[in-house]
Amino acid sequence: MQCIECASPATQLFREFPGGVIQIAHCSFCNQIIDKYVECDAVLILLDALLQKAQAYRHLLFNSADVRRTVWKLLLILLICDAYIKRDNLWPREEATSTSAIFDAALEWQFYSAFVLCVIEEFMFVLCVLLLTYITFYFTTQVKTPAMLIINALIVSSSGKLLAILAMVWGQTHSLQYLLLTKCFVFTSNVTAFKVVSQSNRLQAIIVIGLSQVMQTCASDCFVSHFYDS
Repeated sequence: MQCIECASPATQLFREFPGGVIQIAHCSFCNQIIDKYVECDAVLILLDALLQKAQAYRHLLFNSADVRRTVWKLLLILLICDAYIKRDNLWPREEATSTSAIFDAALEWQFYSAFVLCVIEEFMFVLCVLLLTYITFYFTTQVKTPAMLIINALIVSSSGKLLAILAMVWGQTHSLQYLLLTKCFVFTSNVTAFKVVSQSNRLQAIIVIGLSQVMQTCASDCFVSHFYDS
């Protein structure tokens, strides 16, 4: 656990007294409330995360046990959303006029091929981030960040891929504007979350995430040209 304002370590977020009375703990370093989100609804936390607030990401990644338990379920959902968009762009077809086509797509082999490609892309992205992170730590005096914490941060901050659900409903899976908007949003979210867990500055975070996405794209293009276009 840590203070969401100054990132200092914390032993408890609140104290519970008899009768169900709760007292929110204050940080001994910055004198701010350690985690104001313990009293907030999940929707408010999500909105702050969408607004790229570092405090929201600190709450989700350091102080929320629920997120750590469900992060792999979130990853599966994100991969499915990503696979649907990728399937529509790798194998274009006439736009469907009914929502049943969304479910029919899951029965096609192209969807599973796209899903495998998305898994490979995600693996390459995470691997590149971890390698660049530890190379950075090797040449600096920064505290080493656990790999699992970085992975959790990348998964949680990639929630913008859920916009694929809206793209399915509105028939925008081929829209260049939608794809660019989603990629930009996920990129900025990844930068914010990585900056939070690695305690690096924004420039370092942009370089690590940016280079990792470039290498992910190159690996994906090579894989597609070799196996899908042959």
